[in-house]
Amino acid sequence: MSILRALAIGIAIFAIGIAYNTRKKLPPPPPDVQETECGNTGNACIVGARSYNLLLPRGDGPFPAVIFFHGSGSSGAAVISNSIITTPLLNRGYALIAPTGLGVGYSDGTTSSGWIWEGRRKDRDDYRYLRKVISDATGRFQIDPNKIIVAGHSNGATMVWYLACSGFDRRLKFFAPISGTPVRGWRLPCSRSQPEFSLMHMHGASDTVVPTKGTQPNNGFTGWLGAQEAVEDIAKRARCKTSKQYEAPKVTTTNWNDCIGQSQFKVAIVPGGHSVPRVWADTMLDWYEALNPN
Repeated sequence: MSILRALAIGIAIFAIGIAYNTRKKLPPPPPDVQETECGNTGNACIVGARSYNLLLPRGDGPFPAVIFFHGSGSSGAAVISNSIITTPLLNRGYALIAPTGLGVGYSDGTTSSGWIWEGRRKDRDDYRYLRKVISDATGRFQIDPNKIIVAGHSNGATMVWYLACSGFDRRLKFFAPISGTPVRGWRLPCSRSQPEFSLMHMHGASDTVVPTKGTQPNNGFTGWLGAQEAVEDIAKRARCKTSKQYEAPKVTTTNWNDCIGQSQFKVAIVPGGHSVPRVWADTMLDWYEALNPN
């Protein structure tokens, strides 16, 4: 990657971070969770030199889990403090695992927490870190390693796209990015192969940070793919035979089915801007449970 292109991408990520952090303060997580040896906002679980946060629902495990990658400038602690995410997941018996990204440098000299989408850069490997998080969480807590959904918002959603296509862990088959798409012209790892996973993408119709229809090249940055464009492309590579679009008041959903390897793809355009929609968690779990009823 050229220096100019890297700087342009850095500026784009920084803009996402600014948008994310100017939102109102997030509400605290629901109190009805299990007490754990680590994971809450004041006591993150440590893996090597890094950490993650976690919430477990009450009851007996092993629990299915959602790994959620935060947006630029945020943290795992902020994720588990967002009731829009936590309440539906916990009420339906899902654990929440929230990794925290390291600093990403920007062209103006600032840094903000975020993710290395391609996994590795210099002495940093975010994919290896995720492996450690999964190993630690499933070993320490009652979490089913074969029932994990990988989700993320904004910068974290773009991370989810590239992670899904990397195929780095065969147990991870379900991905749910929100308001973040692949970089235009920066090929996904599975762009020349057949995807072996299912993915549901949700995007706010009035998002101005990562617009629903994407962006074109500008000032050295190649732009973002549009939500529909990105999912449709991956569905074509999975040789999906059928697609159906559903229109409801202010919501447009497209499903691709009959794909190779039992994959399924979905994109939902819903009201709202660059934030996690209130309908996201329940919609995503309904989708996952329909595909994975056991």
